[in-house]
Amino acid sequence: MRKLVLTWMIGMLALAVPAAWAPAAMANQTIGMIDMSVILSESDAAKEANRRLQQEAEARQAHLDELRARVEQLQARLEHEEEELSPEEMADQQSELIVALQELEQTAALYEAEIQQMADELRAQILADVGVVLQRIGDARGYDLIIDASAVWYYKLVTDLTWEVIREYNSVWNAANNN
Repeated sequence: MRKLVLTWMIGMLALAVPAAWAPAAMANQTIGMIDMSVILSESDAAKEANRRLQQEAEARQAHLDELRARVEQLQARLEHEEEELSPEEMADQQSELIVALQELEQTAALYEAEIQQMADELRAQILADVGVVLQRIGDARGYDLIIDASAVWYYKLVTDLTWEVIREYNSVWNAANNN
C-alpha cells in the first residue's frame, strides 16, 4: 500500500512540475493577432476575386434573364391563345413551357454551383497566400504564434498584424500579377 501511495505521489509531482513551468514559458512567447475577415475583404487579391466573381455572376445572370424572358413569353402566349388552340396545340405549348422552365431551373442550379466553386477556389488561394505572408512576417519579427481574432474570445497583450499582413500581401500579390 505504501508503495502505491508513493507511486501516486511521484506521478502527481511529474504532472504538476510542467504545469507550474507553463506560465513562465508562455510569458516569453510573442503572439500576434490578425482579423482574417478584414484580410479577406480589404486585400487587393480579395477585391480582385470579388470583382471576378461579380463579373461571372452578372454574365450568368444575363443568360438566366434571357431564359426567364423566354418562359414568360411562352406563358403569355399560352394564356393569350388558350381558347383558340386545339387540345394537341395546347399540349405542345404546355410541353414547350415545361421544358423551358426545367432548362431555367437546371441552368440556375448549375450557375450557382459554378460560382460557389469559383468562390471556394479563390478563397483557398487567398488563404494559402496569406499563410505564406504570415510565415514571412512571423519569421522576420520573431512571432511564436499568430492567431485569428475570430478563434479567440479574450486576449490581452497581443499585436494586431492585420494591416501589416494586408500591406505585405498586397505588395507580393501586385508584384506577382504585374509580371
